[in-house]
Amino acid sequence: RSIILIFSFLLCSVFSFAASDLKVADVSAPTMVYKGSSVQVSVNCSNVGTTKMSSYIVKFYISRSSTYGNDAKPVGTAWGNSLNVGRTETLSCTFFLPADIARGTWYVHAVIVSRSYPDSNPKNDTAHSGPMYVN
Repeated sequence: RSIILIFSFLLCSVFSFAASDLKVADVSAPTMVYKGSSVQVSVNCSNVGTTKMSSYIVKFYISRSSTYGNDAKPVGTAWGNSLNVGRTETLSCTFFLPADIARGTWYVHAVIVSRSYPDSNPKNDTAHSGPMYVN
């Protein structure tokens, strides 16, 4: 039994040491856009974990709320390649606003997803832009 316990402890120690943690540092979007127009947004993605990421994606959504939730509408995706530990990369995405979108204040949300390893800290995987007025 003691050998099994020691092996289990060592195995858990190895996997907890090599933690993946991608973070959305910030999201940039225009402050005013028009219905039916194209919108270019960018996001800074950071690897704050202890494992190099070989592949990840960022999904973009728009919402009337600054809090990301079920009402967010998907609008685009950007793909990231290798991201070393401690590094930050900027990704961009261009999407079209629907012509029938409601006028008013909207927010662009970015959600980062590792394609390499499970993320050890999902709390920092989402961020939003400042208010974007749709005219």
